[in-house]
Amino acid sequence: MKSCNSGYHKNGNSCEKNTDTNCGAAGNCTTKYSNGTGGCSGDSCYLKSCNSGYHKNGNNCDKNTDTNCGTDGNCTTKYSNGTGGCSGDACVLKSCNSGYHKNGNSCEKNTDTNCGAAGNCTTKYSNGTGGCSGDSCYLKSCNSGYHKNGNQCEKNTDTNCGAAGNCTTKYSNGTGACSGDSCYLKSCNGGYHKNGDSCEVDNNDHCGNSTTKCTGGKNCINGSCQCPGGQTDCGGTCVYTSSNTSHCGSCNHACTNGMSCISGTCACGSGQLLCGSCTGANIQGAPNVNTDLNIRQSPDVSSASLGTYVLGDKIFIYGYSSSGNSWYRVDGGYVNAAYVYLCHGWGHVVTSSGGLNIRQTINGTILGSIPYGTTNVCINSSSNGWYNISYSKTTGWVSGDYFSVDEWVTYPSSIGHCQN
Repeated sequence: MKSCNSGYHKNGNSCEKNTDTNCGAAGNCTTKYSNGTGGCSGDSCYLKSCNSGYHKNGNNCDKNTDTNCGTDGNCTTKYSNGTGGCSGDACVLKSCNSGYHKNGNSCEKNTDTNCGAAGNCTTKYSNGTGGCSGDSCYLKSCNSGYHKNGNQCEKNTDTNCGAAGNCTTKYSNGTGACSGDSCYLKSCNGGYHKNGDSCEVDNNDHCGNSTTKCTGGKNCINGSCQCPGGQTDCGGTCVYTSSNTSHCGSCNHACTNGMSCISGTCACGSGQLLCGSCTGANIQGAPNVNTDLNIRQSPDVSSASLGTYVLGDKIFIYGYSSSGNSWYRVDGGYVNAAYVYLCHGWGHVVTSSGGLNIRQTINGTILGSIPYGTTNVCINSSSNGWYNISYSKTTGWVSGDYFSVDEWVTYPSSIGHCQN
């Protein structure tokens, strides 16, 4: 036999089909390639595959590298925020960039609870909370009652209360202490008392301490509330028993009927009479006569006349007589109520000359006149620049253009009866 066809080789006097281990003239293809396995194709060997950790490069097997990991490609650029490497025939995450940590085969951003190799920063510091910066933990804050000293938390003290500083020197006239993260006033020096968060000298609002307030007219004396000299403490109030109407002569002895306490005795004051109660001459009137108005010794027309009121006089009235409403009690006696106008005010005539007309209504019929320069004219009311007045035996209206108000008088809605 001269030769065999392509794909066959001579074996003695016969032709056998080429195989990977006997590829005819090419020999044993399986051992032909370093770090790889060959195969037979026709009459030639070819690189069939490379061993693990190698890749084909033409008809050779090159060792896998980080930048060429065979079918996995370039491992160095494969991972976001990290760098890859080749292991065998596969890429693996080799390392993460600063600020990131490996989670399986990916890079995650570092957080306070997972700061990569630094671990959980939040639980790293005794009595404080940590945070992550880059790839390292740092002391972020200290718990209440602690302050930062470098990268540690130290317990607050009176002399170092964290941000509050040195509490012992914080308060004027007192000593401070630390509670939690704040200073508080612990005590005051002698002669001072606490008022909130400051020390004050003893005074009537804070006598001896921050809560005791001197009331009822008491003063703070030697750290306690006391009545001033000459006054008596009656139920917590300092009073002069010589003049106090609720405590006249002694505590709780009250003056009634409007009496005043005069030298420790209840009595009506000067210019007052006992008219049901002590009453001053708070009602004013004018004579309703053309002639004199008698002041009687008693409320009777037959009693002696003690004097008279004349036109233009003011009559100061204390009240009715005790016998009824026909007579008024005045200074020194009584006047017949029928001859007295009760006035709500007083005025005077301001005409340039001549008298001031009294009219029945505003701009109405003339009833009479008031002489020029007359004072103490009794006013009843006012309306639209006019005044209703009573003068002599006449009541009517006068123009405000020629009349000036001196005063308005307010008196009680009811008039009491005086003791005779």
